[in-house]
Amino acid sequence: MARSATEAHCRKLGISPGSSISAEQLESLLGKLTGGLNIFLGRDKAAAVIADVRSALAEREGTRADREAGFPMGSLVERVAILAGVGVLAAGVAVPILQPVLAAEGPRSSVF
Repeated sequence: MARSATEAHCRKLGISPGSSISAEQLESLLGKLTGGLNIFLGRDKAAAVIADVRSALAEREGTRADREAGFPMGSLVERVAILAGVGVLAAGVAVPILQPVLAAEGPRSSVF
């Protein structure tokens, strides 16, 4: 039911599957969906759902813009490997810097 309502709203707004949509069309579509969700979910839950949709769309747009700008995204394995490499590098730098502090005689701070 929700899918057919969404498809009907898209047809009325001139949004065809696979095509790009303008910001105005998106706002119109979200407005129409909000109206239907208000009836079925109530205003508070409908607002939360639409906020989640907006957040997901913004995140997706950010990722697309990053890719178009040439920022490397990589696969999950590549990102985990980079994160692990940075962690090892950070530990390799931090240990020599902190060794004299840990080896020093005297009372320890309450932070440690």
